[in-house]
Amino acid sequence: MRILFENYNSYYSTEATYLHHSLAQVGLEVFIWEPQSQNIPVFDLFDQIKPDLFVTHYKSLKPEVIKRLTNDKCQVILNVSGATENEAEDLETQLAEANINIKFLFYNNQKPAGFKSKCVQIMPAADIFLGQNAPSKNKIPYVVVSLSPVERDFEVYHKISMSPDYEGDAQLDIVRLVQMLGIYDSMEINGDPDFVINQLFFDGTVRLPGKCSIKLTEDNEKQTGEFMLSLFPEFPEQPEAAKQYLVNTIMRKHTCLNRAERFAKQLGLEDACVKLRQMQSGLSVTPEPEKVLQN
Repeated sequence: MRILFENYNSYYSTEATYLHHSLAQVGLEVFIWEPQSQNIPVFDLFDQIKPDLFVTHYKSLKPEVIKRLTNDKCQVILNVSGATENEAEDLETQLAEANINIKFLFYNNQKPAGFKSKCVQIMPAADIFLGQNAPSKNKIPYVVVSLSPVERDFEVYHKISMSPDYEGDAQLDIVRLVQMLGIYDSMEINGDPDFVINQLFFDGTVRLPGKCSIKLTEDNEKQTGEFMLSLFPEFPEQPEAAKQYLVNTIMRKHTCLNRAERFAKQLGLEDACVKLRQMQSGLSVTPEPEKVLQN
């Protein structure tokens, strides 16, 4: 089975590349298409790779790709996170009219309404393939990450923007931010549920020596509480025990290897699932996860 991923990574997600890397690690034929840097026509790309499956986000699905896949044997897998009910109906109608077969659809947090095709949850995860700079001896106590201006009462902290519309002390995507986490002790994430319940929480928790917290607001409190309770049901009260519990749980259940296993399971690739579980076992028990992440 040949799988082609379009790099649909966003400012705060590396899902496309971490799924690609994870599946490649277990010997599957996977390819990554970088539309921004690979100057190759869509028809030529598909003719060269001859994929059986094409994976992208529904917002990145280009008209020329739909044209190329019309009446083709290649099936599509789409991340449909954030789709409205009208978009769901229009998307499925468009693909049906082009005679494009949907293998399955998936979403990260909230299941979108309106889809008739198989739609499964594949949550965000810690990306173990992202590098990180060496820890700094003189750490800045806090980094506050948001999509819009916020003021906090920490004595010393940096304000990092993950939005092109807000500058902060710096504007960083998730790759550059994770690489810089070595200079910080703790992080606070501010924003709506779609932003705070995302990859950055997982990556920050396993990489920072201090805590990675979510600033609760009226807008995000309900979903954040449900998210934490469902993923971390045995959360201890003691701060040190809580930190270790979060790290161990994420390394055992919520890395990109876990998400790749769920992806492969939907395809019936049991051998790949077994190998991914074997890789996960090497990450599950460690008192210093940052050393594993840097290997």
